[in-house]
Amino acid sequence: MPIEIRVHKEYLLDKRAKKYSPITSFGKAHQGYCSEINKVTAWFLLSRAGVYYNNDDIIELEKSVGYREAKSASSRVSNLNSLMSKLERRDILDVLGKFEEIQYTDYKFQKSTTYDLDYNGNLFPPKVIFGVSAIAVINRVLFADEFTGGLDSVCFKVLTSLGFNIIEKSVSDVNSQKKAIDLLIEDIYEIEKDANISITDRKQLIDARVGQGKFRSDLNKLYGKCLLTDISLDVMLRASHIKPWRESSNYERLDPYNGLLLSANVDILFDKGLISFKANGELLISPVLVENNILELIGIHAVTSVKINEKCQKYLGWHRNKYFPSHGDKDVHD
Repeated sequence: MPIEIRVHKEYLLDKRAKKYSPITSFGKAHQGYCSEINKVTAWFLLSRAGVYYNNDDIIELEKSVGYREAKSASSRVSNLNSLMSKLERRDILDVLGKFEEIQYTDYKFQKSTTYDLDYNGNLFPPKVIFGVSAIAVINRVLFADEFTGGLDSVCFKVLTSLGFNIIEKSVSDVNSQKKAIDLLIEDIYEIEKDANISITDRKQLIDARVGQGKFRSDLNKLYGKCLLTDISLDVMLRASHIKPWRESSNYERLDPYNGLLLSANVDILFDKGLISFKANGELLISPVLVENNILELIGIHAVTSVKINEKCQKYLGWHRNKYFPSHGDKDVHD
């Protein structure tokens, strides 16, 4: 089936080589020229051709009826069940582990609106996880328009057969809130029953756990306003731990340099690992936020850079290693 260059501008024009490209900026053939293409473009072309490669062999996928007719826009794989039967649980776990590095909009995926894959309390878009995990089977990603999601889909059936839990977003939101409350109660109980902690330290630790007391007061002195939005209205600010409470020692829990003063909408993004900071203060942003223009909607721009106190660096290094491993610090330890 012929591939219309202009129809797929984001792959064939925007990503074309600057020199010696066989395609001009107007989408015309440039005879006599040849250049390398990146992996995303190569995978896109394979997906449009309805093939994948295995041991240097090109293998044709079974596509929906009418796929190879010029007037048909269907790209869906019809033998998906047998094709992905070779997928293993560890393949899914590999994708979950590197999810923050995946630019899934490159493969036509959007943010999940109805269902989540719940793994250890962390939520992921199931169709993205399934499509990217296909690399283990066909040596390339399955693009979003090559298969469907939903309760009766092969995608969901394969994921659940491998032991993964898929839930509706309304349920996941409630579960997430309940889990946060349960963890808070459990942490406070652990502090209360620890006989090795003095009464004074006990109160400070509990206050720090709920973002109040001396910990919050120290952050107010250090920052006075949200690090990103400049909001200074106290009721809108949260005293947020950089290295989470459960991962920290008692000293780290009370250390103001293990904290940031953030407005409520920024705090949730930082807490969930959707944003972080480089050592030079440059903002790191998850693709999930970029594709939905979330930061622009709350008045934050991608070029944002903040001044980072040197004493915060070890904690931010931990946060980067956890949520943005490609920007992590090899010398930072738990």
